[in-house]
Amino acid sequence: MLGLPDFYVGDGLNDAVALKNAAVSISLRSASALATDTAQVVLMNQDIAQIATLFDLAHALQSNMKYTLSAVVVPSLCSMAGVLFLGFGLAQAFTLTLLGMAAGVVVAVSPLLRQRQRSPAPTVSLPAHSLK
Repeated sequence: MLGLPDFYVGDGLNDAVALKNAAVSISLRSASALATDTAQVVLMNQDIAQIATLFDLAHALQSNMKYTLSAVVVPSLCSMAGVLFLGFGLAQAFTLTLLGMAAGVVVAVSPLLRQRQRSPAPTVSLPAHSLK
């Protein structure tokens, strides 16, 4: 955006207007209620170092969205071109469009599958007194 900061990190005490006007506003969980209500992102463990992780996650999401869009749009365009120029029938065009939709779902879900392969399932530990 023109004239606005890309992102702003604040606690809401004297910068609530800046949080409101920023393209992306970030606050900590312990900040004022005004800041946590105004901010688009609230860091729950109160660690500013997580902002780098937040940017990495945003870049990965943007990249995944581009791949998903191309996986859906390219087969759809090919089916339209096939109907117009190659004499595809309705069945062929519909099949190609469905393949594009399926490819889009696979591409969209693949980061979740990769994450599951990298990290083991979380374990729950109960306090000793609850086992009695």
